[in-house]
Amino acid sequence: MKLKHGGRTLIVALTALLLTLVASVVAVAPAQAGTCATRGCGGRVINRSTMNVRIQNCWSGVAQIVFKDKHDCVKYPNNWYQKNADAELPPGGDSDWTTTFYYDVDGFRAYKGCITQYYWGSDSGNIQTEQPGGTSMWIKFSDPLTVTITSIRC
Repeated sequence: MKLKHGGRTLIVALTALLLTLVASVVAVAPAQAGTCATRGCGGRVINRSTMNVRIQNCWSGVAQIVFKDKHDCVKYPNNWYQKNADAELPPGGDSDWTTTFYYDVDGFRAYKGCITQYYWGSDSGNIQTEQPGGTSMWIKFSDPLTVTITSIRC
């Protein structure tokens, strides 16, 4: 590379290289869950069981299922008013009717030692069953999908 007009060409070349590097780093950064301001804008959980179900408004990693009692993204446990939080949705509860921080739910927990039954969207004829053993199981889903928990038995 020849330098023309003093160091200006070098500065332009270095700036272009720096912008290219920054753009490539931004392009591969993992997606982060966010909040949205209207009901129905994100993932939703409806709890038709007789027990609380733990929901979270964040997700980290690419796995669709994580076997842990506490998910890594949760920095504020039992909190309805923060991002990166989880909370217990009571029986009869609907995450869309809690706080704006849970208008976009990213996962729910099937408790260890319990049988959790649920269905996706409006497909109530296709009940899924999870029965984790010694560690709870977090199940990820994406907006604007609704998950309806029909039963939790421990």
